Amino acid sequence: MTLASYNKMYINEFIREMDSFYHHQSAISINFKTIGSFLNSGTLFLSPTLTKDLFDLHLSHHKHFEKYNNNPHSLYLPNHWIPHCTIANRLPLDKLKEAFSYCSERISDINGKLVEIVLIEVLDKKKEAPTVFSKKLKV
Repeated sequence: MTLASYNKMYINEFIREMDSFYHHQSAISINFKTIGSFLNSGTLFLSPTLTKDLFDLHLSHHKHFEKYNNNPHSLYLPNHWIPHCTIANRLPLDKLKEAFSYCSERISDINGKLVEIVLIEVLDKKKEAPTVFSKKLKV
């Protein structure tokens, strides 16, 4: 689940701040009860119940890392964020319908914990997103 996205940053500085900011953060219980799709995207996702803990985590992240928010149109900013975990994307409509039907019939409530925050770098040309930094949350 993506909390934020940034166009440009000083990665080493961000990593130091991220390590410090998440040092005392506890793991968050999470529950998925909804399957959905973004309009005209071919994306199928599971959406978590937006609990106070999840909402507060997202908001506090953006307040702390505000200086990095260099994209005013980011879909991950507070008041724009739709928390979700992507199952598939860029599907043609027939495959999206098939995947939606498949998941609707086979997936039930999923309960878990958000136990780690990871910084990735999206490499568009290679369609890769290697981990740059990872911080375990207190369990």
